[in-house]
Amino acid sequence: MALRRMFGILLAAALALTGTVIVAPAAAAAPDSGFVTWGDSGPRLKEIPKGLKAADVMQIAGGGGHVVVLKSNGTVVAWGNNADGQTDVPRGLNGVVQVAAGARFSAALKSNGTIVTWGKWGLANPATVPKSVKDVVSIVSGASSDHLLAVRKNGAVISFGTSADGRRNVPADLNSPRAMATGWMHSVAITKTGQNIGWGSNGYGQAHGLGGAGSLTALAAGAINSIGLTTDGRVVAVGSSLRKVLAVPAGMPKITDIAMGWWFALALGSNGRVYAWGEDVEGQTKVPALARKNVRLMTATTSAAIAVYGPGASPGPFPDVAGNHLHVKNIKWLADKGITKPVGGKYMPNADVNRGAMMTFLHRIVKPGKAIPKCTAKPYSDVPTSHTHCGAISWAKSAKILPAGSLLGVAKSVTRADMAVYMYKAAHGGKAAPKCTSAPFKDVAKSAATCGYVQWAKDTKITSGVSATKYAPGNTVNRGSMASFLHRLYDYMH
Repeated sequence: MALRRMFGILLAAALALTGTVIVAPAAAAAPDSGFVTWGDSGPRLKEIPKGLKAADVMQIAGGGGHVVVLKSNGTVVAWGNNADGQTDVPRGLNGVVQVAAGARFSAALKSNGTIVTWGKWGLANPATVPKSVKDVVSIVSGASSDHLLAVRKNGAVISFGTSADGRRNVPADLNSPRAMATGWMHSVAITKTGQNIGWGSNGYGQAHGLGGAGSLTALAAGAINSIGLTTDGRVVAVGSSLRKVLAVPAGMPKITDIAMGWWFALALGSNGRVYAWGEDVEGQTKVPALARKNVRLMTATTSAAIAVYGPGASPGPFPDVAGNHLHVKNIKWLADKGITKPVGGKYMPNADVNRGAMMTFLHRIVKPGKAIPKCTAKPYSDVPTSHTHCGAISWAKSAKILPAGSLLGVAKSVTRADMAVYMYKAAHGGKAAPKCTSAPFKDVAKSAATCGYVQWAKDTKITSGVSATKYAPGNTVNRGSMASFLHRLYDYMH
């Protein structure tokens, strides 16, 4: 055995010196789902974290040499180059609704509107976002970027990170953009009217000229190029001609998604195939067989690409609600009843529900099929008649579901304690709940103002708490758990 092992070692060395390649036995059949990387991915990028299932991936974002993934349970996984801490996901991070990745940093948007970042802006500065920023609804960055863009609830666009070359000089009149992308030293956006605009470095025309009003639905940006996806599924490109990014392949089917690395571009066809073009020094445009069919997600790092192929978790009622989601049945019920509608085509199950939106949902539960009254006067000082939920808030105040007073705090997230109060009053004509005779949960004291409401919710099996002994009254209610609360309330009332 020793001689045979030695012979094998010497043979391998001799073949390596002569450049001879040994063909391995035929590999086993490829799995139905998984991850595939190509280009200069490096060993770390190819090492998919153990236990990460392709079916659990809801979103994937590529950075300089790393990847960030959002799982269906609202947690985050990252891997690849970690020279600047960009894959060191903060311990305990959950409740995430969107992720983004830049050249040396990673970011996560939580359901409460806050942004969590790790890694570095550029070469030295830690990637941080002020704690005062709490009202964000979307974030974006790119593989070649050292900056991050975010949209607030009021539609305003804010930026963080490296500011050189004007890449963070967001136009003052940009509000509620349909899409945005960040490149090396530039940024691009689609306005709410569909116009392409850009700012920052534009020496190669990379920040402008992708399309006219209404023609674009998505954007991606690289070093000195930008690409756009048109409403009819075509890809258009602007910027430098140095690395053939402008040479968009002809004959592609309708495209559903786009991405960019430093010098190359990716497009995902309606046929589930990834198409790639541009610089190919590292093989980043040589799409492997596993990425030529059945791909549902893809992204680009600086000089590599990664695709998620195969089915996701069983499809649910919305693209961001998998069939195995904890609240999927109740979310589907809300949608079937017309109680909820998509937000930008999605349900956003991990997003918190604010007080204003909750009153609209409650009206649809209490008065199914009835139109919400028009708002003719301000019900509270912070709720103008033009507010989206003014009519429902006015109704809730008159029905004594909401308290009297001059200030509501309309944008505040609903807590689980609030939810118990709102549901009881909605079901009992605005009446107060009886006082508690004992504590329903260890964290809800008998003397607590909301104890009677929580006790009722427990007795009616509208809630069983977050555990057998805890209710977590101070925790916020996200749209997923709200669906379960409201379905049970409807059954109780009707």
